[in-house]
Amino acid sequence: MYYQQPDPELKRARSVLHRFFNSPYAQKESALFNLSVWGAQILARHPEQTMAWCQELRTRHPNKLLAPLFKIAATPDSGKCLSQLDLTTEERQAYAEDYFTVGDILNMPYMPATLDARWVSFFATGKAEYIYGIVDYVADNAKIEDKQHQPEAGDDILTYGAARWSLGSNMKQYPQIKALVEKYTAGWPSERQQAL
Repeated sequence: MYYQQPDPELKRARSVLHRFFNSPYAQKESALFNLSVWGAQILARHPEQTMAWCQELRTRHPNKLLAPLFKIAATPDSGKCLSQLDLTTEERQAYAEDYFTVGDILNMPYMPATLDARWVSFFATGKAEYIYGIVDYVADNAKIEDKQHQPEAGDDILTYGAARWSLGSNMKQYPQIKALVEKYTAGWPSERQQAL
């Protein structure tokens, strides 16, 4: 978890991004989305680094892979960086349209991709609000599986299953996540706690 050992000069964060952009995973949309959110969260906490990151990354990696990171970070210099990226007209138009930013993640509707954005945001920042939102979503939607025979509920059931699985898995894997969840739910009625 990056937030537990942040590096003030962000060398480790840049190293992670370089390794990712040089790997075949950078071509996978879901992986690019997740690493863009992760990097954007870190950059948003250090906006003064925007142009240094921009210069370093754009000279070493395909610029179309970098645009989501800077758009999502939404730092004061993100627009300047985006204008310096070597993008096609089509790519530039896509990023000129409304695009979510790090400030939007907590309020995004729940779906598998936005669950990933919440987890990645937590791992980058350590902000418990990302986990609390997932906990609330799971508890609030515990009865969704009762609708399994309703075709229109398919996406909701899939999202709920992904949220419940990811919450349980991360609680098992990371004691600090388990502790956050237990502290957050300590005063809940037992029925609501059992939904987790």
